[in-house]
Amino acid sequence: MEFANFEYVENSEVCNYIDLVPVSSRPVQTPIEHSTMGKYHCSDYSCASCCSGEVNRAVYMKPLQNLEWWNFNRCNDRNCDGDINQQCQAMIQDFVSEIRCSPNLYPFRAGFEKPIQAEFGQALLENVPICQSWCDSFFQACQNTFACLDIPKKIRDLLDDKKLQEGQTVNSACNDRLEAAGTTGATYSYDQIFPPQVQNKLDTTGMQCSMNDTNYRCSDFASYFSNGKEMCESFFPEQLMGNNLIRAVRPGEPCITPGEPDESAAIVKLDEKSFSEVEYRDFLFTCKTCEWWFWWHIFLIILGIILLIGVVGGGILFFTKRTESFKVKSNKKERTEANENQSYDMEDNYS
Repeated sequence: MEFANFEYVENSEVCNYIDLVPVSSRPVQTPIEHSTMGKYHCSDYSCASCCSGEVNRAVYMKPLQNLEWWNFNRCNDRNCDGDINQQCQAMIQDFVSEIRCSPNLYPFRAGFEKPIQAEFGQALLENVPICQSWCDSFFQACQNTFACLDIPKKIRDLLDDKKLQEGQTVNSACNDRLEAAGTTGATYSYDQIFPPQVQNKLDTTGMQCSMNDTNYRCSDFASYFSNGKEMCESFFPEQLMGNNLIRAVRPGEPCITPGEPDESAAIVKLDEKSFSEVEYRDFLFTCKTCEWWFWWHIFLIILGIILLIGVVGGGILFFTKRTESFKVKSNKKERTEANENQSYDMEDNYS
């Protein structure tokens, strides 16, 4: 599942390529409340999430189907037991939830300064510090998991256009427009959209999902990423397209551990920009406790389990005692009959 990360812009002054512009790092710009947040229900992300309901469901679907540009559903038969392993799935969910849903990444938007500029509302995330130790564990957990890259059709079409038109002379209409602007002998160029590092990731990995419904190009993550740092810094669509969304951070620097909601890295960033502790609350959200009814439901469930165990245990005890009582009565009856028979035998002997 992928929300609209990019816009396709045709520049009226430059017709020999199409600008591919990243427009958003988050499905929702202003945090919203969800009645359920998967494993984050009643935690830091339940009352204030930057995920829409649709993205939230995709993140926590079990087993994972299609998340960001990664398609797991098409490659399940290549995974052990026909499914993605549970540790890998949980870490992918933590990672995507952290980047897409966490309300505490506002200070990591590009251009974050004091005072906040009017046009800052749509700024993209940039260099979000993820702990490299977590990235290493992420790679270890997922390196043998199979998936394929489900690249959006518009980007695949642009890649096809690049193969056909790169370096070719522009058409007459485009040439006339460029000459009027002072450019002559123009050729089609896709370097601004697909610089070499992006081209390598999208063209040479062998992981793109085939258009053929029965022949998917599945590979494990170890074939695509060489280590945890690369996996963290190249997992999301923006990163595959060359944006610096995430930075893997070595021990000793403030960093975020996905799956463990923590404000400390954001607070360090706020301190760097001279925001006061009073102003922190304008950028950070925390839901520290569950609603009373949540704990009441938990209590009722536990009480129900205890009562069920008591009923079952009592039934077994009653049945056991009844069986023993029946056996005792049977034994007494047998002994009484035996004594009576013995008395009859003695009387016969005396007579």
